[in-house]
This record gives sequence, C-alpha cells and structure tokens, in this order.
Amino acid sequence: MIGDRITFGRTVRELSIGGATLTEAVHDAGTRLPPHQHANPNVNFVLRGAFGERVDRRDFDCCAGSVLLKPGGASHSDRYGEGRVRSLIVEFCPAPDPSAEDAPRGLDDVWYSEDPSVAAVGWRLYHELLEPDDVTALSVAGLLAELLGRIGAGRELDRAAGRQPLWLRRVRERLNEAGAAEPERLASEAGVHPHHLLRVFRHHVGCSIGQYLRRRRIRRAERLLAEPAMSVAAIALETGFCDQSHFTRVFKRATGMTPGAYRRLARRARSNAVSAT
Repeated sequence: MIGDRITFGRTVRELSIGGATLTEAVHDAGTRLPPHQHANPNVNFVLRGAFGERVDRRDFDCCAGSVLLKPGGASHSDRYGEGRVRSLIVEFCPAPDPSAEDAPRGLDDVWYSEDPSVAAVGWRLYHELLEPDDVTALSVAGLLAELLGRIGAGRELDRAAGRQPLWLRRVRERLNEAGAAEPERLASEAGVHPHHLLRVFRHHVGCSIGQYLRRRRIRRAERLLAEPAMSVAAIALETGFCDQSHFTRVFKRATGMTPGAYRRLARRARSNAVSAT
C-alpha cells in the first residue's frame, strides 16, 4: 500500500517544519512489517538498537548510527530482532517535484551509510525535535541542507568505490579486521607501490587511510557512548586515542558535538525507550 504519510511503530514525538516531518519512533522486539510503500522519501537515523530492512530486493542490516534513505514508492519490509529499536525518521513532505528548480536532490534512490558525520546530522536534528525553540526552523533548514549535501557526496564516493580495483577491496578488508597497518605493509600485500596505494585509496574512498581508520574509531566510540557502562576517558583509551582531550577534539570534529553531548542525547533516547514501555 502507499500511504499519505509514514507510520513507523509508536510515535513518541513529531514535528513538521521546513518541508519535512521529524518523527521519533519506537519498534518493539519481534515486530515484522510486510512489504509496503510510502509516498514520500524518508531518511531513517537509527538512534538505538538494530533491525533488518529489505528495500527493492536489497537487504540492509541497520545498526545504531546507521542511516538509510528510501525514495518515495520504494517497496520495503522490516524485521526487528531481540531489542527495541528507536529511530529518528526525516520525511520529506510533500514529496518534492524532481523537475522543480529548488527540489531536493539525491532522494530518488536507496542509500545506506555508516559515516559518523552523516549520523551526527541526525543526532542534531533529534536535539531540535527534543527541545524546539524560536530558532528551530532555521536550524532544521540548515541541517536538512547539510544532510542533502552529505547524501550527494556519499553517492559520489559510492560510485567511485564501485569501480575500485580488487586489491583495494582487500586492503579495506585488512584495515577493517586489523584496525591499523603500515602503508608499506599494505602496499606489499596488495602488490602495488605505497604511493600508488595512498593515491588510489584516497580517490576511491574519499579520505586518507588514517582518516578512514579514525572514522571507524568514531563509529565504535558512538556505540560505547550510547551505553552507560564506560566513562568517556575509558572509551577514549578503548578506541585508541591517547587521552580524553584528544578523543574529544577528534570526536567533535567528526560529529559536530562533544562525546558528552552525544552521550546525553543517547541517554535521552534510552530514557524515552524505557518510559515508552
């Protein structure tokens, strides 16, 4: 079916502003949604939990910190596992006319990302939803423009990554498994010159090897910050930063907020999940 608006589980709060509707929504463990469609494009920022979604015959494992864009009319189904899932849904409504000069770009195809800088836009939108004030409309408009820009940039990187050589894919797998490696060793394993490795890596991945590893550290830090078990200082050491101040500088540069601010928003989302039971 195609609905006039998007309904995702239980709506906790909702705000329509600046050509979009922001919805904080909860899905309980074990929920299954059959294939269905929605008229408007939407972006799902996963704040807490994880679930699987099938969109136009493509499967996505959506975890906390991930972002999934679905265009209007895309057929999709959802399966929720053991834990409750909390999401921020950004619905662009009414659906933009793609022929209009001021129509948002990049909303006409499925897109998935685990880039912390994209997820951070969702957390900042979530903050506006939690505590709206007299400048929320301006703030949301700016954040939506930033989101569309990051989606466009992400699509460009995805297109480049799709043409990457096989040896570069092996290098990325090695980095994902080991967490760090010397460029000379990576180049030797790949059978290329180190300078060639660095140049090709940046061209296809859109960042240096060091930046790539730092992004992965930030992603892990986000997951740890969402839980109350570890202090910020302990998380800094656990994720490979030399101390808390270094971690704070890098985290804020990547996400636009301090680890403490990120944790407070994550705690608010967790508190909302408990109160919704």
